[in-house]
Amino acid sequence: MSLLAAVSLPPLLAARVSGMRTLSAAAEPDAMVAAASTAAAAVAAAVGHSNSSRAVAAEGAGAARATTLQAPKKAPLAAAASNVSSASGNKSSTRARPGEVLQYRRIVPGPKLTGAADPKAFEVYDGCRSRAYGKPGNFNFTVYCENSTTGHNVSFWHEIPLDLATNPQDGAITFWVTNEIPRGTNAKIETVTTVPHNPMAQNVVATPAVNGTTAAAAPPQIRFYRVGPSLVNYGGIPQTWEASDEADPLTGLPADNDPLDFIEIGAAPIPVGGVVRVKLLGALSLVDQGETDWKMVVINVKDPNATKWDDIIDVPAAKRQQLYDFFRTYKVAEGKQANHFTANTATANRNTTAGAATQPPQQAKEATTWQEAYFGRDAAAKVLRGKYAEWQRLLAGGCTTPRCTPLAEAAVAGGISGVSGGAAPKPGGKQKAK
Repeated sequence: MSLLAAVSLPPLLAARVSGMRTLSAAAEPDAMVAAASTAAAAVAAAVGHSNSSRAVAAEGAGAARATTLQAPKKAPLAAAASNVSSASGNKSSTRARPGEVLQYRRIVPGPKLTGAADPKAFEVYDGCRSRAYGKPGNFNFTVYCENSTTGHNVSFWHEIPLDLATNPQDGAITFWVTNEIPRGTNAKIETVTTVPHNPMAQNVVATPAVNGTTAAAAPPQIRFYRVGPSLVNYGGIPQTWEASDEADPLTGLPADNDPLDFIEIGAAPIPVGGVVRVKLLGALSLVDQGETDWKMVVINVKDPNATKWDDIIDVPAAKRQQLYDFFRTYKVAEGKQANHFTANTATANRNTTAGAATQPPQQAKEATTWQEAYFGRDAAAKVLRGKYAEWQRLLAGGCTTPRCTPLAEAAVAGGISGVSGGAAPKPGGKQKAK
């Protein structure tokens, strides 16, 4: 059965294409993202196959050639080797079938999106500075976080403070995030949880064989979003963990063993490795390939809309539906099934969803509309606090499964205190912002 027959798509995603050409390398960010939205809608029901297409570097306000920086002798290679994932798929065809993608533009972050975040556009964490090695779009591309005082590497995951704070006047909830994928780019960059200091590196996928299994002799490939550039800034929330050894209290399913994800919906692209302050708006209750994979919806505290939006219900409905459609279907172009979402049975706002995240797992049901997939600010805050507690449990030795062991070993090798039996590090006070 084809995925077109197996997946029920909303009218927005009903279009099909027979191949996709490249996006403009010199497009403005909003134009690139708008094109990505259209492309995502068109290919959502397609199994993607790529004939290698050239990469361009996105700068946010145009495209530029990426520069190559001096890489450490071993660390990037270790990071890349540890950042390999497998992907199933079908044999590539030289001729497009309806609904199939043969080409896609690879948009890698340019120099401005691999450097420091602009303090005029963001509230920037001052405890460390990002340093990029290698060239974006290549296996050796890696970004480390260096202590601003000592120059030593620190962990994006364990040593950047969460610093969850609530404004007593309006209830606004803010915290730090670490960005991996800038808005307007599509290179899949991830925090490597099994390497000391947890750098960010290109995600690598094993080449699929004809029968969908991994081809051992085939070279691995750099992973890109096949539906076009990211609609959002995307990354991880420090000092949180989506536990793989226990069921999520809401979904009833174990999670993906990574830091909690965020999607930042502001206008300005955040550089790879940028650590910036954001405001919590809500959450999407994604279930990805059978695993819980929450997406905290946030906005840059300096974005013009940050003073207008206090909860997910304040975000325009068209934007919310666009994000839902993208994250439900973006992996279909990689030959995978569409994702689904756990339903929020209450109205998506802070007043009626505060207790939603505590319902027993057996009561969770799948969302049937995009509105049901969203959780309001206070419910999202409960999820966030729960994932911080799970991170504390991880570092205290509370998980001993084969999936957890490499995470703890990397933390010990990186000099993280309190691992395996001790008290986990505390989130710490708010660091000086530039």
